[in-house]
Amino acid sequence: MATATLTPPPRQTANPSPARAANSVRRTSSIDVSWPDGPDSDRLMIGTARDMLTPPSGGAGKVLDHSRFEARLDNNKVINSITAEPEPANLKRLVGERGGGHLRLFLKDTMPDLLERGAPLYLVLDDISGTSLVSAFAWSQWHDDWGQMIRDRMSEEEF
Repeated sequence: MATATLTPPPRQTANPSPARAANSVRRTSSIDVSWPDGPDSDRLMIGTARDMLTPPSGGAGKVLDHSRFEARLDNNKVINSITAEPEPANLKRLVGERGGGHLRLFLKDTMPDLLERGAPLYLVLDDISGTSLVSAFAWSQWHDDWGQMIRDRMSEEEF
Protein backbone atom coordinates (compact mmCIF):
# COMPACT_ATOMS: atom_id res chain seq x y z
CA MET A 1 0.00 0.00 0.00
CA ALA A 2 1.47 3.35 -0.99
CA THR A 3 1.50 5.95 1.76
CA ALA A 4 -0.29 8.36 -0.61
CA THR A 5 -3.44 6.22 -0.26
CA LEU A 6 -3.63 6.63 3.51
CA THR A 7 -5.96 9.04 5.23
CA PRO A 8 -4.11 12.31 5.82
CA PRO A 9 -3.02 12.90 9.42
CA PRO A 10 -4.84 15.43 11.57
CA ARG A 11 -3.65 18.98 11.02
CA GLN A 12 -4.03 20.04 14.62
CA THR A 13 -4.36 18.45 18.02
CA ALA A 14 -7.72 18.07 19.69
CA ASN A 15 -6.73 20.57 22.35
CA PRO A 16 -4.06 23.25 22.41
CA SER A 17 -1.08 22.84 24.71
CA PRO A 18 -1.42 24.75 27.94
CA ALA A 19 0.31 28.12 27.97
CA ARG A 20 3.91 27.94 29.15
CA ALA A 21 4.21 29.38 32.64
CA ALA A 22 6.62 32.27 33.11
CA ASN A 23 10.01 31.29 34.55
CA SER A 24 9.56 27.59 33.75
CA VAL A 25 11.09 24.84 31.65
CA ARG A 26 8.93 22.48 29.60
CA ARG A 27 10.11 19.30 27.92
CA THR A 28 8.17 18.11 24.90
CA SER A 29 8.73 14.96 22.88
CA SER A 30 7.17 12.99 20.07
CA ILE A 31 7.84 9.96 17.92
CA ASP A 32 6.20 9.68 14.51
CA VAL A 33 6.02 6.27 12.84
CA SER A 34 5.46 5.56 9.17
CA TRP A 35 5.96 2.78 6.68
CA PRO A 36 7.43 4.74 3.75
CA ASP A 37 8.00 1.61 1.68
CA GLY A 38 4.56 0.14 2.36
CA PRO A 39 2.90 -1.57 5.32
CA ASP A 40 4.90 -4.79 4.96
CA SER A 41 8.25 -2.98 5.11
CA ASP A 42 10.36 -1.62 7.96
CA ARG A 43 8.76 1.08 10.04
CA LEU A 44 10.51 4.44 10.22
CA MET A 45 10.56 6.17 13.59
CA ILE A 46 11.44 9.83 13.85
CA GLY A 47 11.73 11.04 17.43
CA THR A 48 12.39 14.52 18.75
CA ALA A 49 12.56 16.14 22.18
CA ARG A 50 13.35 19.60 23.45
CA ASP A 51 13.60 21.60 26.64
CA MET A 52 12.16 25.11 26.38
CA LEU A 53 12.76 27.90 28.91
CA THR A 54 10.11 30.57 29.30
CA PRO A 55 11.68 33.70 30.82
CA PRO A 56 10.32 35.30 34.02
CA SER A 57 8.68 38.01 31.93
CA GLY A 58 6.90 35.43 29.78
CA GLY A 59 7.17 36.01 26.06
CA ALA A 60 9.34 34.15 23.58
CA GLY A 61 11.01 31.06 24.93
CA LYS A 62 14.54 29.81 24.50
CA VAL A 63 15.42 26.24 23.48
CA LEU A 64 17.84 24.90 26.08
CA ASP A 65 18.40 21.46 24.56
CA HIS A 66 17.13 19.58 21.54
CA SER A 67 17.60 16.03 20.24
CA ARG A 68 16.37 14.02 17.29
CA PHE A 69 16.66 10.43 16.08
CA GLU A 70 15.65 8.36 13.07
CA ALA A 71 15.47 4.59 13.26
CA ARG A 72 14.28 1.77 11.05
CA LEU A 73 12.72 -1.23 12.79
CA ASP A 74 11.73 -4.47 11.10
CA ASN A 75 8.47 -6.36 11.60
CA ASN A 76 9.89 -7.99 14.74
CA LYS A 77 10.76 -4.57 16.22
CA VAL A 78 14.49 -5.09 15.68
CA ILE A 79 16.42 -1.85 15.12
CA ASN A 80 18.08 -2.12 11.68
CA SER A 81 19.54 1.40 11.58
CA ILE A 82 19.63 4.49 13.76
CA THR A 83 21.04 8.01 13.65
CA ALA A 84 20.72 10.84 16.15
CA GLU A 85 21.54 14.50 16.62
CA PRO A 86 23.56 14.81 18.75
CA GLU A 87 24.93 11.30 18.29
CA PRO A 88 26.16 9.64 21.48
CA ALA A 89 29.22 7.41 21.30
CA ASN A 90 27.38 4.09 21.74
CA LEU A 91 24.34 4.81 19.57
CA LYS A 92 25.22 2.24 16.89
CA ARG A 93 25.16 -0.48 19.55
CA LEU A 94 21.36 -0.20 19.40
CA VAL A 95 21.42 -1.79 15.92
CA GLY A 96 20.28 -5.39 16.32
CA GLU A 97 18.45 -4.69 19.60
CA ARG A 98 14.71 -5.19 19.79
CA GLY A 99 12.29 -2.45 20.79
CA GLY A 100 10.80 -3.87 23.96
CA GLY A 101 11.19 -3.84 27.72
CA HIS A 102 14.81 -5.00 27.67
CA LEU A 103 15.81 -2.01 25.54
CA ARG A 104 15.48 0.24 28.58
CA LEU A 105 18.05 -1.80 30.49
CA PHE A 106 20.33 -1.83 27.45
CA LEU A 107 20.11 1.97 27.18
CA LYS A 108 20.87 2.35 30.88
CA ASP A 109 23.95 0.12 30.53
CA THR A 110 25.31 1.53 27.25
CA MET A 111 24.45 5.23 27.59
CA PRO A 112 24.43 5.95 31.34
CA ASP A 113 25.64 9.50 30.76
CA LEU A 114 22.42 10.36 28.88
CA LEU A 115 20.36 9.08 31.78
CA GLU A 116 22.50 10.84 34.40
CA ARG A 117 22.24 14.17 32.54
CA GLY A 118 18.53 13.73 31.90
CA ALA A 119 19.24 14.34 28.20
CA PRO A 120 16.21 14.80 25.93
CA LEU A 121 17.62 12.12 23.63
CA TYR A 122 17.42 9.55 26.41
CA LEU A 123 13.68 10.20 26.75
CA VAL A 124 12.88 9.51 23.10
CA LEU A 125 15.25 6.53 22.84
CA ASP A 126 13.58 5.07 25.94
CA ASP A 127 10.20 5.55 24.24
CA ILE A 128 11.16 3.30 21.30
CA SER A 129 9.88 0.34 23.34
CA GLY A 130 6.37 1.69 23.83
CA THR A 131 6.20 3.18 20.36
CA SER A 132 7.13 -0.13 18.73
CA LEU A 133 4.26 -1.79 20.60
CA VAL A 134 1.69 0.88 19.75
CA SER A 135 2.81 1.14 16.12
CA ALA A 136 2.38 -2.64 15.72
CA PHE A 137 -1.24 -2.20 16.73
CA ALA A 138 -1.61 0.70 14.28
CA TRP A 139 -0.18 -1.54 11.53
CA SER A 140 -2.77 -4.22 12.34
CA GLN A 141 -5.58 -1.75 11.65
CA TRP A 142 -4.67 -1.69 7.95
CA HIS A 143 -5.54 -5.35 7.51
CA ASP A 144 -8.68 -7.31 8.39
CA ASP A 145 -6.60 -10.50 8.29
CA TRP A 146 -3.63 -9.20 10.31
CA GLY A 147 -3.57 -12.24 12.61
CA GLN A 148 -3.16 -14.61 9.68
CA MET A 149 -0.52 -12.34 8.14
CA ILE A 150 1.54 -12.55 11.33
CA ARG A 151 1.17 -16.35 11.49
CA ASP A 152 2.28 -16.58 7.83
CA ARG A 153 5.25 -14.32 8.52
CA MET A 154 6.26 -16.42 11.54
CA SER A 155 6.07 -19.70 9.60
CA GLU A 156 8.22 -18.22 6.80
CA GLU A 157 10.92 -17.27 9.33
CA GLU A 158 11.18 -20.85 10.61
CA PHE A 159 12.64 -22.03 7.30
